[in-house]
Amino acid sequence: MSNLAFAEFTYLVSMEGKKGERVAYYVGSNVLSRTPVNMKDLFASTYVSQITMYIVYEAEPQPEWSIMRLQFVCHHKKDHLGKVFANVPNATDPVQVRVADNSVNFIRRTLNGEAIPETEFSSIGSHVMLQTQKVACLEHEQNQVSKAVVNAIKNNHFNKEDFNQKLKLLGFQAPIHVVDVDATAPALTAFTWKMLWEGSVKPVSPADRVLTKAEIDERAKQLGSISEKMNTLKSRIEEEYLPEIEKKHIDDAFAKYALKIRGSRELSNTESSAIMIWQGQTEELLIMRMGAGLFSEADQLRFRRYSQSFDNRAFLQNRSTGQVIESGVLRSCDVDFVLAKDKKHTFRVADVRISTSTSDIRAGGNACQDLIKTPQNASAK
Repeated sequence: MSNLAFAEFTYLVSMEGKKGERVAYYVGSNVLSRTPVNMKDLFASTYVSQITMYIVYEAEPQPEWSIMRLQFVCHHKKDHLGKVFANVPNATDPVQVRVADNSVNFIRRTLNGEAIPETEFSSIGSHVMLQTQKVACLEHEQNQVSKAVVNAIKNNHFNKEDFNQKLKLLGFQAPIHVVDVDATAPALTAFTWKMLWEGSVKPVSPADRVLTKAEIDERAKQLGSISEKMNTLKSRIEEEYLPEIEKKHIDDAFAKYALKIRGSRELSNTESSAIMIWQGQTEELLIMRMGAGLFSEADQLRFRRYSQSFDNRAFLQNRSTGQVIESGVLRSCDVDFVLAKDKKHTFRVADVRISTSTSDIRAGGNACQDLIKTPQNASAK
């Protein structure tokens, strides 16, 4: 159960066809984001995920196996503010899918790889694609099930049938099974013929020939080279992309927390603009840009207040009537930055509260104009 212990699953999503012409469809649980840059928006209702499908064929004219890199359009149910999106597809509606690059057929007779052309997104309602789209798009739900499985394995209580029932609760339609086989085409091909098609005669191919020692050594050398390249690529991905992914998760979680802190308070236009540019910025950056301000702390929150006032009023008295006449304007602005800790215990801006007063109604909107700075150019005061 080694692969299950790491919560990486291989799903048998479907097997179709009569004996002698059967086709088995597997997918791995590893999902990659392929959302275009122009779709990476907090208010976007869709995103794109890529998953790998492994297809094993029984009939002799068919390939030995195929690897399909499939990209699906996935749908958010809510935006980051909790607003429910309209027109979210049902679980049985056709899905939008395309074949991506690096898809290949492994030809049985020649043992050659034959590239499968890329396609544009199209609407497909087949059982196989409906099942596979759920693996690609229900990543959060899968993670919840994965945690339960890991805990069950640690406590020696894992039951595969119970797990398959949990998968049905996520929207999968029977039959779907988890197989204890690594998600590679050769391993899944061997598993299919040994376990699913036991007793059937496998078509003869050059792959069935017993290799010589020299051939085995050469393939081991090639495998070692590929493994080295994969390890290098994995290290590069972890170095370049994992920090960015982790930062996004922290930012998203903090944005939700900041919403709770603000609650149902009605924001002014100035506050909305300030929150839009300051939310999530660190306390260090705030101090660099705005100065230390007036500091206070309560429970898990910190507050930094910045104030300014302007007063050029003059008072004149009419000697004959005694009437006092005021000219000029009094203007003041107080800005409170509310800071909270993120998941890494770094204080960030969660709310900006602004109060102004002025003796000139025409100047009310400008009372804080010179006080509130943007996070850019933090070294400049």
